[in-house]
Amino acid sequence: MKKILYILMMPLLLTAGSCKKFLDVVPDNTPVIDQAFSLRVMGQRFLATCYNRLPANNALGNENFLMADEFWLNSTANFGSAAYPGWYISMGQQNANAPLLNWWGNAGSGAYWQAINDCNVMIERVQEIPDMDVAEKNMWAAEAKVLKAYYHYLLVRAYGPIIIRDKNLSVYGDQTAMQEPRVPVDDCFAYIVKTIDEAMADLMPIEQNGNLDVGRITQIAAKAIKARILVDAASPLFNGNSDMVSLTSDSGTPLFNQTYSEAKWVVAAAACKEAVDIAVGSGKRLNVWTPPANLTVGSQSTRFQMDYRTAFNESDGNAEALWYDTRSIAAAAFQAAFTPRGFNTNTVSNGNITSFMGATLNMAEKFYSKNGVPIEEDKTYPYASRFDLVTVPATDEYRFNLQANYTTVRFHLDREHRFYGTLSFDGGVIL
Repeated sequence: MKKILYILMMPLLLTAGSCKKFLDVVPDNTPVIDQAFSLRVMGQRFLATCYNRLPANNALGNENFLMADEFWLNSTANFGSAAYPGWYISMGQQNANAPLLNWWGNAGSGAYWQAINDCNVMIERVQEIPDMDVAEKNMWAAEAKVLKAYYHYLLVRAYGPIIIRDKNLSVYGDQTAMQEPRVPVDDCFAYIVKTIDEAMADLMPIEQNGNLDVGRITQIAAKAIKARILVDAASPLFNGNSDMVSLTSDSGTPLFNQTYSEAKWVVAAAACKEAVDIAVGSGKRLNVWTPPANLTVGSQSTRFQMDYRTAFNESDGNAEALWYDTRSIAAAAFQAAFTPRGFNTNTVSNGNITSFMGATLNMAEKFYSKNGVPIEEDKTYPYASRFDLVTVPATDEYRFNLQANYTTVRFHLDREHRFYGTLSFDGGVIL
């Protein structure tokens, strides 16, 4: 029995002596960060990773849908909080134990912090790529800087005061260095704008290589992003928000400035003007729909509606687009969710029309009258009887927007072009 014990102990003693050396060896074919900057093609992939964490704004679970009252779903039984968290937040079901749309957390939900980490790595390491000229390296670093600023902005928009992560912390550093305080919102916005300004000169002015550059940060995009951010900074959400007076740092410093500043609107307006000027100077303009050669359109109303629709729906040759959202492609299922049922099933199948999303009555009321003013302010609009039933007159005034001799609510008559170009409704004409 003793001999067996001695034999079993020998390998353990040998292993103990070489364990540390064995653990220091990186296995073959294991990706390391150095490889990401060994060649231009590898660096390009890492730059794509920085872009890849941008929010998919076409996802119905994203905060851009259902957190207000533009759209609404038809049943809490069919649509759960996991897939439609924004809707549940709008119904007052946000909670501290398991926050919905948790961009601060982990396990995949803290994507913006991961994105900031990736951007910092790109900025720090891009100059190591051997087969690139300095100008292109600087441009990639500038794109990563604007993206880093934008991810910080998305976090500020969601949480107000946040931690500023300008440089990545070492995983081997002192743990106390990782216990950073949140920064007042004014300082957050100042850092975000400063980071965008630092990057501006090295960005490409406008897309240079057609579809290859679609979605990349240009000077036009960066100016527009900066303007949007400064408008938010000037808004009552962040500018003298007295609802947040109790939110302070551990030292008692208010994290929301309690003094409203009119000057912030002046700065925001100047940034918007600058963004418009550079866009127009580079050939950008409001979208104008061009009918196909084989189609004659005699109605100016139809042209206006198509101008409006194609500004949102067309990607090729859209002169109004400043920064393409390449992660948000509206697929057929997305469109089917908004398409109302009611086609004649003898001629058109309703099988793929899910029709579970719809605009709210409140949003339909926001559209102006045909005179270009809110319907409740238009002295010629019959606001008090807007929900009465009427018959659509068989005249040229209505024939391009409503079905003649059809009975519908007065609410649908005498509205602006955007109303008819955006909403489908009982008695309407589908272009």
